[in-house]
Amino acid sequence: QHEGLTRATQDARFRSLVQHSSEALVVVDRAGTVSYASPSTPGVLGIEVQDAVGAKVAEIPAFAQAPDLLAALASPTRGAIVRWTVAAGASRRSLETVVTDLRRDPLVASLVLNTRDVSVRTRLESQLLQKQKLDALVYPTSPQPARTIEAGGTPGGASGGGGGGESATNIANQTGFPD
Repeated sequence: QHEGLTRATQDARFRSLVQHSSEALVVVDRAGTVSYASPSTPGVLGIEVQDAVGAKVAEIPAFAQAPDLLAALASPTRGAIVRWTVAAGASRRSLETVVTDLRRDPLVASLVLNTRDVSVRTRLESQLLQKQKLDALVYPTSPQPARTIEAGGTPGGASGGGGGGESATNIANQTGFPD
């Protein structure tokens, strides 16, 4: 009896974790039919749970837009992560799906798809890449290595000589301007 309560508590805890996850959890049986879809499925994939369960995965509109994902389902590899986009009204959302092959596990006997919306991350990565490109245009690297000016206004710490002209040139080299 005590063991049964512990098992029931564990099952309830697990169920709560899955039901409150922000990722869509979709279980696809050997025939390609969705046997389970978590409550977060509508928010991530745009399909109601009752419409997903019992449907062929290739017939679900979001999945039908993802040929790479369908290919990964046909021939899953360990730890495969598929990035894909889906039309969401007038915009597009970036999604990422981890495909886990549990068909040999007799308790699951299915593929498990964990899908998350990575639109914000993808947009920020794109903005960062664009900024890096613009920075490279505005602040190009000097083809010559930067030279340092040591005390006394001479390059490389040499003492004496070397008037102000050479110091100005070396400072210019440090800022990326040519000699």
